[in-house]
Amino acid sequence: MSFLAKSWLRAAALVVSVLALVALLTAGFLFQQSRASIGSAKAWVDATIPLIAESWSPDELRAASSPRLLEQNKDAEKVLIAINDRLGPLKQYKGSQFRGRTFERQGKTRTGFLIFRVEIVCDDGDAKLDVAVTWLEGGWRLTQFFIHELKPRHNNPTP
Repeated sequence: MSFLAKSWLRAAALVVSVLALVALLTAGFLFQQSRASIGSAKAWVDATIPLIAESWSPDELRAASSPRLLEQNKDAEKVLIAINDRLGPLKQYKGSQFRGRTFERQGKTRTGFLIFRVEIVCDDGDAKLDVAVTWLEGGWRLTQFFIHELKPRHNNPTP
């Protein structure tokens, strides 16, 4: 192999090595940012859901919700009253677990959502909730508040 061919081969190897290093550093940075955002969102969920479930407050739910959730759930107050009637107020918050992430595209905008499963114990039963959050206007906001499972300890009549 000629000297010129070896030089080109070395230059190409150097360029590939530098690009691989940049890709690894970028992937590491993005992974670290992702872990930080999950931790931040989890802390927000763990602070916010107990405020809502303490008395199943529609005001607390509205304060934590994104405009999208408010628009989709016009009957949220009735739902929270029904939950309160079946389970009673919050007795113990067991915490949240990160379940995954999803993305939604509307036109050119791509929005990411982090999904958590929340477990709570109330005076008259237990519940598992799935909540989704997104970063919106400088803070986390609920975009989904889904009752995954309700387990009343006894049959409370619902009005």
